[in-house]
Amino acid sequence: MMRDLPALMRDLSVRVYRWFRAPRRFLKFLVAFIVGSITFHRVAGYDPDFGITNLSLSIEASVASAGIILVLEEIMDRLFAFLREWRSQQERQDAAQAQVLEAVLQLARGQQIALERGEQLLRDSVERDKRTIAILERFGGALSLARTVPTQEA
Repeated sequence: MMRDLPALMRDLSVRVYRWFRAPRRFLKFLVAFIVGSITFHRVAGYDPDFGITNLSLSIEASVASAGIILVLEEIMDRLFAFLREWRSQQERQDAAQAQVLEAVLQLARGQQIALERGEQLLRDSVERDKRTIAILERFGGALSLARTVPTQEA
């Protein structure tokens, strides 16, 4: 798909400007421009009030500021997109963790109910055993009385 001419020109100008604004390269161009401007001012009387030099540097500073703002806007857009995605992932993780915690809570409730029922069964069993022992003791006491009572056969 062919891009439109203004977009191609913008991309080309951005690439050229970025090449020009490389820190060391830009500093060399800036020093050369200022030295050349001062030299032409002294030798040929060019730009007697340094108005053109000042205007050129102001224009470049304005372009640089606009470029910095554009780059910062792109960075902020990416950062906000990242934060939205991160928040979405966090919400999904929180929901998954909530489900796991709910499942653990249900297991704990089930174990608590099982323990309570087991405890009640144990109490009922102990109570039945006590009644059985009491009955056996009464029955055993009756048997021992029957053995000690003399029978007519004797």
